[in-house]
Amino acid sequence: MWKRFLGNQDHLFTTEWPALASFHPDEQALRSAPFPIVLGAGSEDRGLYYARPSIEIARRIDAPWAEFPGIHMEYLRAPAPFAAAIRALATLLHWQATISPPT
Repeated sequence: MWKRFLGNQDHLFTTEWPALASFHPDEQALRSAPFPIVLGAGSEDRGLYYARPSIEIARRIDAPWAEFPGIHMEYLRAPAPFAAAIRALATLLHWQATISPPT
């Protein structure tokens, strides 16, 4: 799967990149979502261009930011550690909602 993904670079940069580069999230919609929003990136992506938007969006909408194990799309390379991190985050969000339900 990883090899196939890396082989799609021409498609990524000619077809998908223009839409990604011009995308502006609806910050008001994200702020008012009826469910928790957590943005994040891989620990090995710290400081790289594709990790920075998640940090900035989290700051702008006052949402938590999480660092997950590995690199961008780590779930393809090492799904078990990635799933464990997602499970831990989901458990934390569940308990926070149980302790202090939304108003």
